[in-house]
Amino acid sequence: MIRTSRGISTALILVRGLDLGFLEPWLRRVTETMQWTHPDTIGEAPPACRAHTATLVGKSIVVYGGGLGSHYFDSVYILDVPSRKWSRPHILEGKQPAGRRA
Repeated sequence: MIRTSRGISTALILVRGLDLGFLEPWLRRVTETMQWTHPDTIGEAPPACRAHTATLVGKSIVVYGGGLGSHYFDSVYILDVPSRKWSRPHILEGKQPAGRRA
């Protein structure tokens, strides 16, 4: 299991990836309950993958790349943490970087 974590306010967001599972955020309220929860999300979530990268930008987590077996993705997904909504940004046309893993 590959994990990427990012802290936001009183929470720690854990973005996990598995070859056979799916990528979903896990939330830990560090200063309140110290318990893991699995919040519902809406929108188009990233596909099953491992070895992705996740970067905190404001109150959103940007997830890029990753892989499934020997196939590597070049996709970008954004999780808006307050609304728990996944989206895919429009990528400008032109030469794109090749799919990769972290």
